[in-house]
Amino acid sequence: MRALISRNLKLYFRDKVAVFFSLLSVLIVIVLYVLFLAQMQIDTVTSASGGMISEDKIKALINTWVLAGLLSITTVTSTLGGYATMVNDLEKKKWMDFKSSPVKQTYYPVAQFISAFLIGTVVSLVALLGFGGYIHFSSIYKFDVHHIIQGIGYIILSALMNA
Repeated sequence: MRALISRNLKLYFRDKVAVFFSLLSVLIVIVLYVLFLAQMQIDTVTSASGGMISEDKIKALINTWVLAGLLSITTVTSTLGGYATMVNDLEKKKWMDFKSSPVKQTYYPVAQFISAFLIGTVVSLVALLGFGGYIHFSSIYKFDVHHIIQGIGYIILSALMNA
């Protein structure tokens, strides 16, 4: 089972195009947000609040809101990208090799599930690190250890549900 999981992870992370396309939607959202949408959303919320809330607090709120959306996108796209190995194996009839090997037939789909879960978790943690760093340096909001652990827990749960 470990060998199958290791194989799937190596095949996925060795394919730079697959990793790039798993992160493409996240990169698009980050670029659009940072370049165009951030200030527009901050201005809208500031005017709706009548100036009663400081712009720094609004910026922190909107940045963390976008981070939550990014992580939900990342867990979906990266776990689906993790299943590309299985699709490729079925397409090229490599699964017949697994059927003729001494490995139990149930190991292959379970290994695919675990691989997709691990891929979704790792890629989402990278997205959390990247956009979390942006939030840390661009606003007054600083993540404490409790929030980071809670976020990692949500990432793991979300990747599990999407796998």
